[in-house]
Amino acid sequence: MLLIEAYLHTINGHALGAELMIWLGVKHFPTPYGVPIVRIDGQRWYYAHHRACSIYGCWKYILFRRVVLTSHSHHLSLLPFFRYAERQRLLHRKVSALA
Repeated sequence: MLLIEAYLHTINGHALGAELMIWLGVKHFPTPYGVPIVRIDGQRWYYAHHRACSIYGCWKYILFRRVVLTSHSHHLSLLPFFRYAERQRLLHRKVSALA
């Protein structure tokens, strides 16, 4: 599992903005019915997002979960994931430039 956090500001030291997760080989975690499959950088990924909140504020939670599980990846390019999230209006270019 790969976790990337991109944020524009913080409240009391807690990041707000977006949390992007890329799951390569997560087992024993069911895929919810109706989750779309997208193709990014030649691979198929389940794609989901929602608004997550805590006592410190809310942020966008973005998940890409590989359809065909693997335990590793060589030369995984992160930019296509950021660009996909930008097209969905979940990230803004300024945030992507930080990663």
